[in-house]
Amino acid sequence: MKRIVLFSHVIEEAQRRVFPLLFPAELSPKIFACMPANGGLHGRSYEIFCSSWRAIADRYHAEFVYIDNAKEDASEERAKLQRANILCITGGNACLLLHNLRRSGLDRSIKDFVCKDDYVLAGYSAGAMVLTLTVQLAAQEPFNENREVGLTAFDALNLVDYEVFPHYDQTTHAAFERYRRSTPNLVKPLADDAYICEDL
Repeated sequence: MKRIVLFSHVIEEAQRRVFPLLFPAELSPKIFACMPANGGLHGRSYEIFCSSWRAIADRYHAEFVYIDNAKEDASEERAKLQRANILCITGGNACLLLHNLRRSGLDRSIKDFVCKDDYVLAGYSAGAMVLTLTVQLAAQEPFNENREVGLTAFDALNLVDYEVFPHYDQTTHAAFERYRRSTPNLVKPLADDAYICEDL
């Protein structure tokens, strides 16, 4: 099986609907790699992140692997990803995430990941955006996550042929419409309780 899942937030409704898609029964053994969007975590943040995602992996009888995208020498991280058959990239700063993936070479590793015979690739919020055509949305006002990152090219991993607008609701509808008119790409709104599942 080959599957890409894009969602917006790890709220309870999303967990109930999305997590079974991340850990399908037919995928065995399950080796679940989880990558925080904003790079390496340390100390208490690392412990909380790993313990919460490890608990989710345990619930679905999966081995848990942590991937740090902020390492300049990411050979060990790339090897972890090569072993895995499930990858989830979390929310955070989409511009920083894309910068880190390019610098570490994990962008190419993720493209290699989707050449496997069986995989599930998931991302939420920034993690979903980086799997699409571009993270340009994240550099727009009022969001502008690029101020301190300084990306000049926003092309993302291009694993689906559209963009997503995470955290869509009535309060962000006007921003969604403005952005949708500014890009030649199809932009799909993604509410916090919604998801897109592409079985390839």
